Amino acid sequence: MSRRQARPTTHGYRARSLRLAGPWCLVLIGLGVAGCAADRWSAFDVDWQDKLEQEAKRSSDLPRRFDPDPVVAPIQPTTDDAGRLVLSIEQATLLALRHNRDLAVERQSPVIVGAFELIERGRFDPEVFGSLSYQEETTSEIDRATGQQFSVDGKDTAAEAGVRQELPTGTSVEAAVTQERSISNRAPEQQEARLGLTVTQSLLRGFGPAANLVRVRQAELDTAASVYELRGFTEVLLADTEIAYWRFVLAMRRIDIFERSLEIARKQRDQIDQRIEVGALARTEVAAAISEIALREQGRINAYADFEASRLQLVRLMNPADDGSLDQPILPTTIPAGDAAAIDDTSDRLALAQRLRPDLNEARIRLDQGRLETILTRNGLLPRLDLFITLGKSGFANTFSDSFKNLDEDAYDAGVGVSLSQAIGNRAARGRDLAARASREQAV
Repeated sequence: MSRRQARPTTHGYRARSLRLAGPWCLVLIGLGVAGCAADRWSAFDVDWQDKLEQEAKRSSDLPRRFDPDPVVAPIQPTTDDAGRLVLSIEQATLLALRHNRDLAVERQSPVIVGAFELIERGRFDPEVFGSLSYQEETTSEIDRATGQQFSVDGKDTAAEAGVRQELPTGTSVEAAVTQERSISNRAPEQQEARLGLTVTQSLLRGFGPAANLVRVRQAELDTAASVYELRGFTEVLLADTEIAYWRFVLAMRRIDIFERSLEIARKQRDQIDQRIEVGALARTEVAAAISEIALREQGRINAYADFEASRLQLVRLMNPADDGSLDQPILPTTIPAGDAAAIDDTSDRLALAQRLRPDLNEARIRLDQGRLETILTRNGLLPRLDLFITLGKSGFANTFSDSFKNLDEDAYDAGVGVSLSQAIGNRAARGRDLAARASREQAV
């Protein structure tokens, strides 16, 4: 009988001592599987930042047939003697890109979404664990030889430390070092040191990187989609800024038009007054001129109101003042072009839009996410079948240090087995798979 078999225990556990070196071969095989799995995982790692940079390079290589001629203007706007902000349309768009509050908030979205990549990848990070326990018991036992009952007082101390990791191949590896100390008034003190390795491999549900890396891939696609969302928001902001700039210019022109029309209406009234004084017209004719002046004054008031509204809209988009003030007067310097070129290259424009529009690229990414979801849900329809291997080598002694020194003794334990589980009906998994497939069809 080996020393491990002679050890008295209070937990009903009796280990078998194996005088062979076969278990350590299994240990090496398990470590080799874990190493191969880690290498295989790197083959599935996709650098989305590199992909986005490549796409940006491809986009920059396209011919820019639709861009207007660049206008050289200073980046920072200046102020004139009246305190007005001298602003070109290029400067307005640059200010919007730099100071717009909504854009500053949207810039954080890719960072926030990208953090979920770390969360999903954290599932495969190694985990260090440890435990320490102490137990005392007082019980009664009956001697099988004499039939006499006697009391037993025992103290058990156990400590464990190790590392575990889940791999994308569906493999779980756990290596641990344990030390147990047992003291009893019926047996001498005994200490046990053990080195153990447990490898669990999923054979059906959760098998392979294709299923286990779905959440990681979806998180990466979410990050890429958030980048396209930010790009689309930026394009809309630039378009709104340009529209607000031209509306502001138009509002200034309208004020000038109504001022001139009011001046003409007043001149007409003065002419009518003069003709009335000489008797060429009846006094009732002046009523129409006064009514026309009132209409022109009303139009001028509305023009000033539109001018102020357009100025506020442009200032809100640019946010040029650091204090957030909306009272900054603006003097636009860009003159609108008189002639617009006819569009005769519609097919080229459509091809460029299909390649570069952020909403289309985001839609393609969402479609890829749906495909990944169906991979995960199809795998979830399978039962859970796991193969596990447990290997250990123990050392026994009366002291702590000697228990570790005796690890080279012929005391081993090994175990292998399978576990199977499956929900009856499996309705939850079937429902998730049905929803994923329907969402995918809907997206297509």
